[in-house]
Formats: sequence, structure tokens, C-alpha cells
Amino acid sequence: MFSGITRQALRRHRGSLLGPAFTQMLGACIISAMIMVSASINHAVPVAQRIGPIEDVLDSAEVFLGTTIYMLIAVIAVTMHIAMIQQMRDIALLRSIGATPGQVRRCMVWQAGIVTIPSVALGYFLAIPAGAFWLSLLKSHAGIPGNTHFSAGLAALFISLAIALSTALVGTFLGVLRTSRRPANTALVDSQIGNRPISRLRLVVGAIMVVGGIIASGIISQLDPANAGDAAITIIFAESIGIGMLTPYLLHVLTENARRLRLSNTLRLAVDDLTTITRSLSGAIIPLVLAIAFTGVQITTIATSAHFGQGTTSEDAFTTYSGTFICVLFAAIAALNCLITLSIARRRNLAIIQLAGGSRRQITTIFWVQSLIIALFGVVIGSIIACLTVFPMIHKEFGAWIPYLPLNVIVGGITLTVAIVAMGLVVPSILLARKRPIEVLSTRD
Repeated sequence: MFSGITRQALRRHRGSLLGPAFTQMLGACIISAMIMVSASINHAVPVAQRIGPIEDVLDSAEVFLGTTIYMLIAVIAVTMHIAMIQQMRDIALLRSIGATPGQVRRCMVWQAGIVTIPSVALGYFLAIPAGAFWLSLLKSHAGIPGNTHFSAGLAALFISLAIALSTALVGTFLGVLRTSRRPANTALVDSQIGNRPISRLRLVVGAIMVVGGIIASGIISQLDPANAGDAAITIIFAESIGIGMLTPYLLHVLTENARRLRLSNTLRLAVDDLTTITRSLSGAIIPLVLAIAFTGVQITTIATSAHFGQGTTSEDAFTTYSGTFICVLFAAIAALNCLITLSIARRRNLAIIQLAGGSRRQITTIFWVQSLIIALFGVVIGSIIACLTVFPMIHKEFGAWIPYLPLNVIVGGITLTVAIVAMGLVVPSILLARKRPIEVLSTRD
């Protein structure tokens, strides 16, 4: 039943749930738009005429649809998990007054369902004009017949809802399973510490996914280029999830080595503070790495083909770039949502730094340093995954190990990544620092 506990939790933590809600809305919009565009083309063009540019558009739409679904599954799970982490103290208090683990889990699952359903519905309605606009671009630039009319279907709504709802419910359930079972006093300690120890199971599973992806990259390089491209997306997804699971350990190693350097007090504080959020950062690293790796593979493949005299048609290039842009936009906004949600959750730490004498300039410097570390971490890891995926494919097709990628694309990608991370960490910190720290520490929501 829709209990009073659930209603109170929704009121108290509505800010932290806005990030998952917006991510679900955007994901549902993209998935619904792609499904409706593909259905409109299939309805307008007979099977016998689905050749050339039309076939390429339909194939690309399937690839980008699958990529978006992969991202949605991963991102919804991690964003809901971040939102649930902020309720750990409330969970501990509920356990201390006699709430059973089942009651706690039902409360959290109800929150996930209540947030998901209207978000997906709104995303579906936004997909109707968005899909119509993308179809008009495909008719102008990708060879789709001009008599193809956009038609909205409810199947897209149900598919998006099934994906988002199942992912949110399962992700939330697993996210609170361990905490709901812990004794009240232990759960309270965990809520104060924030960064719990990393389990060996998490490290083993993450390492298996990364190593398995590397091995699979070598295997798919022997396949036909068309089939290899589809399989590469699954490999990139698996490696990105694996890296996300390993992120707390990798960032811990990175920060421990940074501490050995002779850093100023501000830089040392930035590094020390970063160690307290390495576990939560997994939610932002996964979409960030996914976006970098996926974009790197797509752009490198087209640029290298053109470099070796096997350029693609303008129709194919437009379809690939437009679909890549849509998927990357979703991943970037998802990462931004995670970082903003995390920044809001750290407002009490920010207030403590101010009370200890930290100026706004020092706080801005701290978050800029952390933004650069996280952004460069994502760029390096995402680039490694892209290289491991695309290098064997390039060697198989062209006999060369070094692909071609314009320098301006590399610089632009790094700059955009830093900007996204800074918008999620630096901008919220500046806005939150304007509030009196004593007011932040005295408030309870």
C-alpha cells in the first residue's frame, strides 16, 4: 500500500529524486522517438524497397536504440542507487523504531515506481515532436522518401515504461537490500561514514567484465565489419559497467598516490575530500565512460575509413553522427544529473569547510581540482576502452594498427568532458556556498 512513510520520504527527498526522474524522462523520450521513427519508415516503405539509404537508416536506428537501452538500464540503476544512498540515515532510524527490512524495501521500491511512471509518460509525449523533427531531418539528409509521415504509437510508451520501471525497481531493491538487513546501529554508522568498504565480489565481477571485454574485442575483430560493429556496442557497455564497479578502487589508488606529492593545503583537501565520494562517483563514471568510448569508436571508424580512401556516403555519415549525438547527449545529461545529485548531497560537507575557515575561492578551487581529476579519469578510461575495441577492427579491415582521428576532435572531446563535470560539481558548489553554513547544518532536508 502507499504508506505514510513513502509519502514523507517523497517530500523530504524530492530534490534527490529529481535527477533520476529527469534521466528516466530523457531516456524514454529517446527510446520512444527511435521506435516511432523506425515504425513510421517501415509502414511507409515496402519491404522490397528497404535498400540502400533506407536500410542503413533502419539498421543504424536499431543500433542506437540498443545503445540507448543499454545506457538507460545502467544509468537508471545507478541514479536510483545514489538517490537511495541519501536516505541511509532515514533507513537506519526506521530500523531503530521497529521497521522490518521488508517494510523498508517496500518503501524504497514504491518511491522508485512513483517517480518512474510519470517521468516515462512525460518522456513519451516529448518524443512525439522530437521524433517528427528527427524524421524530417532524415528525409532531408539521409535519403528517406518524402512521403514518409510520422506516426505515434502506444507500443513505444509500453516498451519504455517496461524498461525504465523494471530497471528502477530492481536497481532500488538491490541498492537497499544490504542496508535494510543491517542492525539499526550499524546502519547509522554506515550513513555517517558514507564510503563503505568495497566488497571483493564487486572487484571480482568488475575485473571479469573488463578482462572479458578485452578478450571479446580481439574475437570480434575477426568478424565481418557490419557484425563486428553491433557486437562492439555490447562489449563497450560491459567494459564500462566493469570500470564503474572498479571506480572506487581505481580512484582510491589514484588519490593515495597523489597524497605522496607535495601539494598545497587546498589541493590536499581536494584530494582528501574526493576519497569520501569514490563509491558514489561510479554513477557518473559509467555514463561518462560510455559516452566517450561509444563516440570514440563511431568517429574513429568513419574518420579512418575516409583516411584510407573508403569514405562513407553523406547519408550514412549524417545518420551515424545524428544518432551518436543523441546517444551521447543522453549519457552526458545522465552523468550531469548524477554529479548534481551528488553535489547536493555534499552540501553539509561544504558547510563544514566554510565554518572551518574555507573561503569561496578555496571551495571553488577544490571542486575545480576534483572536476579535472574526474574528467581526465573518464577520458583516459573511455579512450582506452575505445582503443581496445576499434584497434583490432581497424587492423582487420585496413592492415594498420593506428587509426586516424583529427586533433580537433580529441581536444573538443576533452574540453566537453571537463565542462560537463564542472557543471555538475563546480557550479552547484558555487551556488550552495552562497547559503550561510549554519543554515545548511541546521536544516534537516
